[in-house]
Amino acid sequence: MPFARPVDPARAPPPHAWRAPLGVFLLSLLVNGLLTYWLARGLVATDRNAFETDALRTMDAITERISTTVTLLRGTAGLFIATGDVSREEFRAYIGRLRLRELYPGIQGIGYTARVDAPNVAGHEAVMQQVWGPWFRLWPTAEEVPRELLTSISYLEPLDERNYAAIGYDMASEPTRRAAMLQARDDGLARASGPVTLVQEIHADKQTGFLIYLPLYATREPPLSVEERRRGLRGFVYSPLRVDDLLTGTRGSGVRQVEYEVYDGPAADPARLMRSTLGSDRHEPRFSLERVIDVEGRRWLLRFTSSRQFDALSQQRLLPVLVGIALATSLLLGAITWVQTRGRIAAQQAAAERRAWAAAERRRSERLQSLAQATPRLNAARAQEAVVLSLEAEARHLFDTPQARLHFDDAAAPAGGLAATLVCDDALPLGTITLAPREPGPLNGHSSGNGHGPRPYDDDDRLLLRQFAGIAGIALRNARLYGELRDNDRRKDEFLATLAHELRNPLAPIRTSLEIIRSAPGTPYAAKARDVAERQTVH
Repeated sequence: MPFARPVDPARAPPPHAWRAPLGVFLLSLLVNGLLTYWLARGLVATDRNAFETDALRTMDAITERISTTVTLLRGTAGLFIATGDVSREEFRAYIGRLRLRELYPGIQGIGYTARVDAPNVAGHEAVMQQVWGPWFRLWPTAEEVPRELLTSISYLEPLDERNYAAIGYDMASEPTRRAAMLQARDDGLARASGPVTLVQEIHADKQTGFLIYLPLYATREPPLSVEERRRGLRGFVYSPLRVDDLLTGTRGSGVRQVEYEVYDGPAADPARLMRSTLGSDRHEPRFSLERVIDVEGRRWLLRFTSSRQFDALSQQRLLPVLVGIALATSLLLGAITWVQTRGRIAAQQAAAERRAWAAAERRRSERLQSLAQATPRLNAARAQEAVVLSLEAEARHLFDTPQARLHFDDAAAPAGGLAATLVCDDALPLGTITLAPREPGPLNGHSSGNGHGPRPYDDDDRLLLRQFAGIAGIALRNARLYGELRDNDRRKDEFLATLAHELRNPLAPIRTSLEIIRSAPGTPYAAKARDVAERQTVH
C-alpha cells in the first residue's frame, strides 16, 4: 500500500490571496482616475481656451467695427475742416466713395448736423430749403421740446428712404442723444449715445440703435477749454448705427460660434439689452465670459456663452469613454494580477507539497530504518517478557506516543489512539498492540497538528503499525518457540540425569562383587558375591 502524500498546513495558500489583486486594481483605478481627471481638466481647459478665443475674437470684431465707424467720422470731419463749407453734392460724393453699404455693413449712414442758434432758426431753414426744397424744417421746434442746444440734420448719406426721413431732425431734442452730443462737445472727442430707436426706423422691423457723434468747431484745431468748445461748436458729424446690422457676422459663421449679449452699461440689465444672439431654444451653457468694453465714452457689457453646437462638439463627450477604458484597464490589471497571484500561489503550494512530500518521505524512511533497526533487537529477546518490554519501548519511540501496550487478547484502540493485531504465518492472532493518543507538538522534528490538541495518527502511522505488528508477531512467536525449545532441553537433561542415575545403581553391586571375588577367590564370600552379580545382571 503506497503512503499518502501529505500537505503541510504551514505551507497552505494564504487566506487573503485577493489582497494583491485588489491592491493592484485600486492602485490602477487611482492612477487611471487621476489621469482621467487631469485629462478631463485638459479637455475643459482646451474647450475653455477655444471658447475664450472665439469670444475675444468676437469682441475684437465688435470693437473693430465701432473703431472703423469712428475712423470714417474722422475722415468726414477732415473733409469739413479742410474744405470749410461742404455742399450737399460734395458730401454725397465723398460718402459715396466710401461705399458704406458694401464695405461697412451696419452703418446706417454718415451725416452732418449743424448747430443752430435759436434766433437763426428761420435763416437756417431758408438755407436748407434751397438744398432740400421748401419742405425742409427743423423739427421738433423749440416750443415743442424746450432745450438749450438746437441742431438740425443737414446731410445724411447714403440717402435712402430711411435716412431721408431723418433730414431736419434735431437730435438734441431727445435726452439720450443730447447727452452724448453735449459730452462730445465738451470733450472734443467722439462719443456714443445710449440705446435709442432711430428716426430711420420707419418700418416694422425695428432694431435697437445708437449714434456716435464727433464735434466740429469753428477753428481748425479743437479749442483747449470747455468754454471755448461750447462757444466754438459748429456742429457734428455723426453716424446712426443699427446694432443688429452692425454686429451681424462678428461671431463668425462656423458651427462653434459663440452666443453673446450686449448690454448698455457694466451690468446685465435686461432693460438695457441692445443685442442678443440667443434664440428661443435656450440651454444651460458650459462656458460663459463677461467683458466690459469702452465704446466711445460709454461702457458696454459683452456677455458671451457657449452655444449648443459648441457644447455638442466639445471633446468632453469622450470622458465617459475614457472613464470606461480606465475602469476596464483597472479591471484587466486586477484580473491579470489575480491570475498571476493564483499561479504563484499554485506554484508555492506545489513546491510546498513537494517539500512536504520529501519531508514525509524522509520521515517515512527514517521510521522504516528505525523499524529495521528495531527488528534485530526484538528478535534478540529470548524471553516473552523481554520481547513485550522491548516491543512496547520500540513502539513508544517509533510512534512518539506516551504509552504502548501489548495485550494478549482482542483489545480495542483507546479514543484518539491506534491498535493493530499481531499475527504470524499461521494467521493466528498473537495479541493486540495499542497506542495511546499523542501529545501536542512536533513529531521527530516534523510539525503535525495545530498545537492545541492531540496529534492524530495518519495513514502512514496505520501502515507502519501494521508492519510493526507483523515484525512484533514474528519476534513474539520466536520468543515463544525459544521458550518451548528451552523447556524441551530442560526436560531432556532431566531425563538423561535420571537415566544416568538409574544406570549407576545396578553396576555398583557388580563392581563390589568383582572386588570380593578378586581379593578372596574360592571363599564363601566370593560365592555370595557371584550370586549378587548374577542377580543384578538378571534385572
